[in-house]
Amino acid sequence: MQQIEIGNIVLIKNGQKIIRPLVSSQVNLIKIKMEINAPDFCFQEVQEGYNVIILLQPFNKLFNEIKIVDVSTIKLMIAPKLLQCDADMIQSIIKTEEINCQFYSILNYQQNYDYDFTTSIDQEQDLLTISDYFIREKLNQLSEKETEMFQKYRIFNLKEILVDNLQRKYPINHRNAGIIHITDSNIICRSLKRKSHEKDMLYILSQLYPKQSFQDLNNYAIVRTTNDIIIRLDQNYIFIWLPEKINTYQKMQLILLHKQLMEYNILSQKLNGIELNIYFSVIEFSLDVNDNLSVKEYKSFHDFSFYINNGFQAFSGNNRKN
Repeated sequence: MQQIEIGNIVLIKNGQKIIRPLVSSQVNLIKIKMEINAPDFCFQEVQEGYNVIILLQPFNKLFNEIKIVDVSTIKLMIAPKLLQCDADMIQSIIKTEEINCQFYSILNYQQNYDYDFTTSIDQEQDLLTISDYFIREKLNQLSEKETEMFQKYRIFNLKEILVDNLQRKYPINHRNAGIIHITDSNIICRSLKRKSHEKDMLYILSQLYPKQSFQDLNNYAIVRTTNDIIIRLDQNYIFIWLPEKINTYQKMQLILLHKQLMEYNILSQKLNGIELNIYFSVIEFSLDVNDNLSVKEYKSFHDFSFYINNGFQAFSGNNRKN
């Protein structure tokens, strides 16, 4: 089967550059595209200390038979440690290639291989501008205002996520989104960094339960498996998945959260004219159903307030106020 060069992989480390051709057949186009866009593509090279730039040409310009609209793509993966000479080389390549780039993505890796992920879909700024922030952060070259931007981005603040619009103020931002995860003895709060709630949630679970895999489980199954509380924050929306039985620690955390949400709902309406919306599911275990699981879903602050104020486990469709 004929192979064609569809782009290049550029590896940069210690001021040296290695270029590898990226090849595919027309049959494998969709597969290779998915593989390239996946976070683990070239992850081994990042672990070895390389910064990676993937330059991908539009498929419809390479294969005459391809009718779909495709775009030139640049994917930048910044290693946990960055030298000035490597930063200069990265920016030089981006300046040269960006003129033809119609879509970009950046994965900025930390020491523990957690990463920031941003794409041109959510940013009005160009690749060079956005990548420059991440590069200069690694080189300790940020201004005071830029340092504040990264603090707002990295440090979880419930009020800022639900009430403040950081997307308008900062080019690097968490899209007013985040996750709260409550175990039987700990609460993990994280602003969105990995582009989607699912990827951030999987990262949290990998830290809490390193020996378990949650890759193919939805939130209902995760709650059933762990008995943890999952809370997803997205703009002015709050989504909560609750196990039927919770302990005292989880109950106290929910009471505190409920109080904060009530305050921020009033504040959001006052400052933004926007009411916060809350949706929650109580995941019940029952021997009367085949899959040993049933879910009762509720919405509105009225329902959540009633749940908080009336004994948690006692809450059901039969004793709920209308």
